Amino acid sequence: MTEPSEPRRKRFYLPEGDGFTPTRLSGSPWRGDAQNGLALGLLMAHTLETQADTGGGHLARFTLDIMRPAMAQLTHVNWRVARGGRRVRLLEGVLEAAGETAARATALYVSPTGAPPPSMPLVSPGGPPETTTERPFVSREAGLDMKVVRRWSVDASGESCDQSVWLRVEADIVPGFGASPTATAIAAADIGGSTIRAHARDWTYPNLDIAVHFARQPEGAWVHAATRPLVLGSGVAVIDHRFSDTRGAFGRAHQTLYFTRGARSAAA
Repeated sequence: MTEPSEPRRKRFYLPEGDGFTPTRLSGSPWRGDAQNGLALGLLMAHTLETQADTGGGHLARFTLDIMRPAMAQLTHVNWRVARGGRRVRLLEGVLEAAGETAARATALYVSPTGAPPPSMPLVSPGGPPETTTERPFVSREAGLDMKVVRRWSVDASGESCDQSVWLRVEADIVPGFGASPTATAIAAADIGGSTIRAHARDWTYPNLDIAVHFARQPEGAWVHAATRPLVLGSGVAVIDHRFSDTRGAFGRAHQTLYFTRGARSAAA
């Protein structure tokens, strides 16, 4: 459950009636009149944790499909129980911006009914985020604290590369509510485009979806993402993330990017 945070100046959304108005932190890098995928994921996670009937189970999978650009206007999110049960519960969420459906999400919850199998050893991803000496990966003005642990490395094909970062969401999702560990993981699933910057001058590559699988619930404010993209010249990139917190591994995530020729626009 998302916990109320201390008052902060920065936030991704402002409540307005039964909806949310995006702030500049929610702006898309691809077009100036739309919201970005990371903010959409945070808002879907926040409403899931605070408004939806989750049944108190373990979140095993979260998916987000971006149907069209979400305009930077009044946004509404509604969740419903698509499948209820003692062991498995599936929720479906719809995000509408400017009166149009812009994204759909699913959340799969499971409730173990017996003794679980033995746990695999938890492997720490390396040094804690506080000891990372690399300079921040993005400006703190974006409402994020993202520290690079390992930078890009190119393989024999000249295309594949990987990156390892710690991510913490510093801004509130809405005033008084910071990102939970689960919401932070969902936000981290949207950072895959940063691993393919070699294409940034000639192409735009907006995010089409994310899928996050949780083997256990994350803990703490930081999420570590070890990321590897697969770009094979088809116009689609597949991004794989291995997720950890300071305790060790907790899940995996996947992301689809869609390439179109041309530089990003401030107001496409």
